[in-house]
Amino acid sequence: MFALVASGVMSGLVGLAVFMRRPPSPDVTETFAGTVIGHRGCRHVEGIPENTVEACRYAVSERGAHGVEVDVHLTSDGVLVVFHDSSVRGRPIASMTYAEVCDALKPMTPPTLRQIVEYTRSMDCLVLIEVKTSWRDVGEVTRRVASLWTEDPSDYMRRKAMLIAFHPLVILYAKDQDRRIPVCWLSFLPTLITRMFAWWLRPSAVGLPASKANQAASVRTSIPLTYLWGVSTPLDPIVAQPRSFVSVSNPDRHSGP
Repeated sequence: MFALVASGVMSGLVGLAVFMRRPPSPDVTETFAGTVIGHRGCRHVEGIPENTVEACRYAVSERGAHGVEVDVHLTSDGVLVVFHDSSVRGRPIASMTYAEVCDALKPMTPPTLRQIVEYTRSMDCLVLIEVKTSWRDVGEVTRRVASLWTEDPSDYMRRKAMLIAFHPLVILYAKDQDRRIPVCWLSFLPTLITRMFAWWLRPSAVGLPASKANQAASVRTSIPLTYLWGVSTPLDPIVAQPRSFVSVSNPDRHSGP
């Protein structure tokens, strides 16, 4: 009797999961597969701060990367600022105005997301926008970032840009905002759990750290494209994986696309 009940419950849960499975995201495999992305624009390059227009220009214009990845937070006055860490000098960026963030980071002035996109649009290169947020702000941050796609009068954002995030709600909210937004869910989870979530979320790609590159082929049984970050050099054999793209911290090692 117990076995029958358990079987019924499991069948019901599976059926519910299938019913609630998210609609598919755009397939951008042809655009992104085989590309090399500058992580935070570039890192560890003397005189060039990461996550700046200068870092993006170095990666794309000087070193030939196919595009860049940047991190974005929402300030208390509604500005999407490009910066990796969630706090500056002990204060959460979400509680600071953009002017306060700039003042705390002097002499560097962190760019806004629109400034980064203006540069990548001018180069017609790829851009990955990683949304950094807390549970409290996830909806508002995602809505504002997604507006770059929904308010784009051209087709640049849908052709060359991808929204990426660890937070699964960011992926869900972005897909609800506009199903045409390419999204990539980043995961540190074990392979089986990653595959299950990927099957349900149905993002355009799943991101894995380079240390888990051996899981990529398994994950691609659920999602057609994988993104590997933390790759040391474009000469790494990881880059040759089919239906994958990578980000490197120092595009100085990259001599061209």
